[in-house]
Amino acid sequence: MACQLDYLCDCAHDAERREALKSLPPDLPESYRRLLERVNRCSPQVQRIVQLCLRFIAFARRPLTILELRQAVSIPEEAGSTLDASNTISEQEISRRCSSLIRKTKDNLYFEFAHFSVQEFLENEGALAGTSLQPGLQSYLIDRQDFEESLAAQCLRCLQLINFNRQPTEVIETELEVALERDKKYPFYKYSVRGWLDLTQRGLISPLLLDLARCLFHTSKTRYSSSWAIHLLYYLHVAGKRDDRTEESMRIACNIVLEPSFGPLQLAAAFNIPEICTILLDSGAAINARSGLARPLDLAMVSIWATGHFVDYRAGNVWATGQFVDYRAGNVLPTAERRNETLDCLISRGAKLSGHNFCGRSIFYSTCRLCSYFHDLTPITKLLSLGVIPGKLDIDALEYCLRACVPDDDERASPLETSSLHLVQYLTQSKLKESNWVSQVQSIVCEWALGWISPTLTIHHS
Repeated sequence: MACQLDYLCDCAHDAERREALKSLPPDLPESYRRLLERVNRCSPQVQRIVQLCLRFIAFARRPLTILELRQAVSIPEEAGSTLDASNTISEQEISRRCSSLIRKTKDNLYFEFAHFSVQEFLENEGALAGTSLQPGLQSYLIDRQDFEESLAAQCLRCLQLINFNRQPTEVIETELEVALERDKKYPFYKYSVRGWLDLTQRGLISPLLLDLARCLFHTSKTRYSSSWAIHLLYYLHVAGKRDDRTEESMRIACNIVLEPSFGPLQLAAAFNIPEICTILLDSGAAINARSGLARPLDLAMVSIWATGHFVDYRAGNVWATGQFVDYRAGNVLPTAERRNETLDCLISRGAKLSGHNFCGRSIFYSTCRLCSYFHDLTPITKLLSLGVIPGKLDIDALEYCLRACVPDDDERASPLETSSLHLVQYLTQSKLKESNWVSQVQSIVCEWALGWISPTLTIHHS
């Protein structure tokens, strides 16, 4: 009924409405089609806004609030743009353009589809196909890949709006004030800080995303990248913390990012973005440059898993918080495959480890903790191949890692199985057999692997 009323409201006068009553759409799919045909008669900008709204409402893992959605669909495609009241689409305009395809939730905080059949219709390529008499509506077809690319692109554009072109300072009170004001006025900025990392966990899969990310990770550290990195580390550090920790968290974030030696390569390595690492290295970035005590390969190994893994550069020592935080739950770390691609990229270019401990723990220890979350042992094999010799605490960490890697049926013949076999095979190489620690590690890994690995595969336990 609502769709039919919208159809009638589009008529110019009563005579046209009476005529329209004779040809009302017979069912919901036809009603939805006519609503989109009406949108298709609008300007390209209106069509784009409706397309983005429908995609974002359909698939956003965490629904965008109405204000976030308004800002997300309003950000211009052109670089160097500004977002303000004059070019931000209103809530009423979204409601009018999307008409009865959407509605507000009961709490009035979000938009949602008016009926489950709306999303079914928008995902049906056949329903949107054209005929000899009707143009196609394929531009309104929604799928998850298009959604991820569209929203990630808007996030990256948001982070590089002129609105946010300011150089962060070491005045912590100022940066806290900026963060709070920005979150209030531009909530989509806060969403974008972490959102684009979540949305690109499968990689920068299009030239558009690669180009936008390349601009953020410019070879010279920009105001945009510094602001983004500070606020990302700040948001991660305050997650779940008490309010009285916010000043400390901002100090930590500023100390890391504003250190001159902490550049785009260190940032890309820490967040396991191999495409950006490659671009920066091709542009002449120093692959073994230190930031404090850490090198890019160190950061790629431990990522941002533990707050204490980052170096307090000015004090010349590490933060001894010793606290591991499950940042994967915050959707900022990519897949194990992306992490391994980053490690391969750096190692193939001659990257070396610093040899320093982080947060009082060796890089082997920290890497094991991270592997236990990813259920992938490949980085452990890479560390051993780089000549890292595990000590007693490291071997204890490996045992912890293996206990945490309890596979389910879906993980059989998965990267966990493959990476465990590769680790065993590496440990059985003749050049390692005389080392005292090898037999201990090999025994631990083999005993664990034999407990679940496919019986069709053979492990040689010497």
